[in-house]
This record gives sequence, C-alpha cells and structure tokens, in this order.
Amino acid sequence: MLVSMQASYSENAFIKGEFIIERFPGKGGWYYVALPGIKTAQNQPFGWRIVKGSIDNYNFEQYHLMPMGNGSLFLPINAAVRKKIKKTVGDRVSITLFEDEGIPAIPDYLKDSLSFEPVLWKEFEAQTTAFQRAWIKKIEDAKTEDGKSKRILDLIQTLEKK
Repeated sequence: MLVSMQASYSENAFIKGEFIIERFPGKGGWYYVALPGIKTAQNQPFGWRIVKGSIDNYNFEQYHLMPMGNGSLFLPINAAVRKKIKKTVGDRVSITLFEDEGIPAIPDYLKDSLSFEPVLWKEFEAQTTAFQRAWIKKIEDAKTEDGKSKRILDLIQTLEKK
C-alpha cells in the first residue's frame, strides 16, 4: 500500500530516474510507470518485487512492482497518489526505488485475534515474510470490519491446516 511518510534510505537505490506515466488501454486501465530492465523476483508470488522509495516527493514502503507479462515490471500509480503528486498520463515523474525486505508490521487486532491460541500465533510467525505480508494486505484491504473479520477467519483456517 502506498503511504505518505518521511523516509530516508541509506541503501543504494536500484532504480533512480525520471519516467513517464502511462496507462493501460480500456475502461479502468491502470496508470503506471514501466521499469525496463527490472526483472521479476523468483521467490515472490507472481514475480512481484517488493520495494520502498518515492515518486516525486511522495514516499512509500512495502509496495509491489507488478509483472507486465514480458518479464519486466511496472509501478502502478493509483488515483490518490496521482492527485498528491498532481500528475497524469504523459507527465514525467522522478522515481527512486529500493528493495524492501522489511518484516511487515502486524496490526494489533490481528495479533490479538491469533494470540488467543498460541499455536496459531507461532504458526503465523513461522511463515515467510511474503506469506505474512500477503495476508496482512488481504485483511487490510477489506472495506468493512465484517470483511476484515471474515478474512481473519480465513487466515485462521489456513494456519490450522498447516
């Protein structure tokens, strides 16, 4: 998820430069920046690369670069970000990206839901960072509290099967 925050990164950026915002054709086509030369990750679902960095002066972390289908990746740019940076199709943006290997922040409500049964909590902690990150994102993306609760139950059922 893109988040506005102050950040400074000491690592070397693997992408730094100016790019042009493009859009996939058709109704509902995504706005994006193509990142030539950046290849998919072999150890992530769908070949995603998880990054942190900035687009113009808007900082983000734990964001997925998406596959274009030709082995390259793109950075999706949603409406909220386009509004903040005041850019649209054809505009140039300055992008700096770093690998983001950080362990995802586990929301308190999820910790509370899993820790009622210590075996579930230990099983969740034992999973890969990608697994944890994917489930946290899935739960956080729910539009309602009821939706979050249903997704937490799905996670619990998944952990019980392991």
